Amino acid sequence: MRVFETVILAGLSLVLFGALVPRGRRPRWLRSVPALLVVLTLIHLGFERYRWQMVLAYVLMALVALFEWRRAGTAGRRVGIGRIFAVLAGALGVGLAAFLGAGVPIFSYPPPSGPHGVGSAQLFFVDRSRVDSFASAPNTPRELLAVVWYPAEVPAAARPDPFWPPGADASQAIGMPAFLFSHLPLVPSHAYAGAPMARAQARYPVIIFSHGFNSTPWQNMPQVEELASHGFIVVSLAHTYDASALVFPDGRVVHDNSRTRRPPMKLEDARKAAEMMGRVKTAPGPDEVRRAWWELVAFYKQAGFFIVPSVDMWVGDTRFLMDQLARLNVGPVPDMVGDGKPFVGRLDLDRLGVAGMSFGGSTAGSVCAIDPRCKAGLNLDGSQFGVVDEHPLSVPFMYLTAEGHNEFPVYLTSTADLYEVSVKGSAHANFDDLSLIMPAFKWISTPKLAMLGTIDAPRIERIMSTYMLAFFQRYLLGTPQPILAPGAAASEFPEVRFTARPAPSAPAPTPCGADCRH
Repeated sequence: MRVFETVILAGLSLVLFGALVPRGRRPRWLRSVPALLVVLTLIHLGFERYRWQMVLAYVLMALVALFEWRRAGTAGRRVGIGRIFAVLAGALGVGLAAFLGAGVPIFSYPPPSGPHGVGSAQLFFVDRSRVDSFASAPNTPRELLAVVWYPAEVPAAARPDPFWPPGADASQAIGMPAFLFSHLPLVPSHAYAGAPMARAQARYPVIIFSHGFNSTPWQNMPQVEELASHGFIVVSLAHTYDASALVFPDGRVVHDNSRTRRPPMKLEDARKAAEMMGRVKTAPGPDEVRRAWWELVAFYKQAGFFIVPSVDMWVGDTRFLMDQLARLNVGPVPDMVGDGKPFVGRLDLDRLGVAGMSFGGSTAGSVCAIDPRCKAGLNLDGSQFGVVDEHPLSVPFMYLTAEGHNEFPVYLTSTADLYEVSVKGSAHANFDDLSLIMPAFKWISTPKLAMLGTIDAPRIERIMSTYMLAFFQRYLLGTPQPILAPGAAASEFPEVRFTARPAPSAPAPTPCGADCRH
């Protein structure tokens, strides 16, 4: 919690428990604390700024100040039962405010470790070759927002971007009210809008990142900043109508509408899907896992599961972005909004990776399976939909996954280097920013409803950043990475179960006999 917030809650606690002492026996200095709290609250609102987690504290402060003002000059000799109940209710309010303040905090996180500062930009594209079937208006072309982080030379007086900008809302992803994220613009990031691109290299490799379903292109901020600080240009692509809230250049706010595009799955279909998922989790071997998983995916398609139509759309979005980046690397792009000049000639698209979290990770797998422009791919705990069964991966791929997930064998048909990083004590939402944004979910999770696992936020963030950076440095820069060797992580990350499967060796040529035909 912030300094003034902590002082206000401590002062309220002091006043409340001081109210159990008859006024005539209270020290004079204690009577002046309510007025001091009013002053501190005004300073807090002016410098630290309002956030909803402190509303109970603000109300209590006002009530305490009003009560003390009305009782000024009186000298009661006893404490009635009503005051005792009021003090207990006030203490409960202070405790709840403290829980919300610490459980949904104005947090900080370590700066990126690379030699570069981090710049940021936003680019807006229109794909007129595709009619957007997700849009409510007919004949609407597909419109896409991309947020870019890049190695930069940050001016000394620059002010950092907010962690999430105003209007970036991922409340739908966890089924919560939008106000829960309203404090995130108060959290500073380590990126700076419009900072000049670093001159250390003529061109920098590119990583395209896809967010999770109903989420925001500003997710996984520690990871994208870490990559940018080490010399990667990271382009986070917002998948319109499957992202929570996007503010377009003309001021329109476009929300996720995925759940309204198709009716919900029938109850009997949902039960069958749960039964089939159980078979995936309990399958005795890799072949059985693959078979059970692709049977489940086929059932999702047949049952009309609402995210299935998004598979082709997100893959198309990513490949369109690849096209646009290639055009931007040469010069102006028609219909693009945003300052693209800093990127002209600076994108090394021969070293391009694709990554994503959850459904975005599935998108990364699908794109890398079919598009040779992808040189390496990475999935942060995403169930793999798409074409990996029909088109096995032929580029290096890494799958970071939560404890207990059993879908890695889906990728074992790969003909390239393959990695699994399974993290003990993690749950699905640990692989985005929720453990930073709302650590309270860790405290209130149950075995049946575990949005966050037991692992601490700084630890899971470090694991993700370390492995993502090492993987892309190895396969986009060609830099050896000892941590990717089997057994290398045991001392640094004992909670990681690491699996490295090198590309299968090519079969030896068959000896040619006298009857061979050439």
